[in-house]
Amino acid sequence: MTFEGVCMGNILLISDRPKPYDDLIEQFRRTDFQVVSKKYAAATQKKTAEQIFDFVLYEIKPTFEANVQYLSPIVRTGTVPIYVIGDVSESDEIAYYKFGVQGVIRIPFNPIIIAERICSIIRLLEKTSRVIRKVKIG
Repeated sequence: MTFEGVCMGNILLISDRPKPYDDLIEQFRRTDFQVVSKKYAAATQKKTAEQIFDFVLYEIKPTFEANVQYLSPIVRTGTVPIYVIGDVSESDEIAYYKFGVQGVIRIPFNPIIIAERICSIIRLLEKTSRVIRKVKIG
């Protein structure tokens, strides 16, 4: 059974190595998402050209503290779902949820399922929100 729902929007992928996510990025593009990859430092810097995103995917760094440093501005000011991707222990997963992320994607993952899960979340937010939630980087 397949559902061919159209989902459009912009996703920010924060990772210093986006190559492992090529299959996931391709799945997003098939559902009309624009995926923008930014390195950790670039995602937190102010830019002259503003970009608006509907969803944030963040590849975790080795330590929770380093991730909190990079994610804090987005969690503090953003009103969009933030999912972290990586090899995460159960205790760290709980800590990420308490910190403010909405989802954890454990590696390995199925790119089709993840793309559809995120598309489903964005469709729900668009239906239930008077103001479409976005995060602006820059």
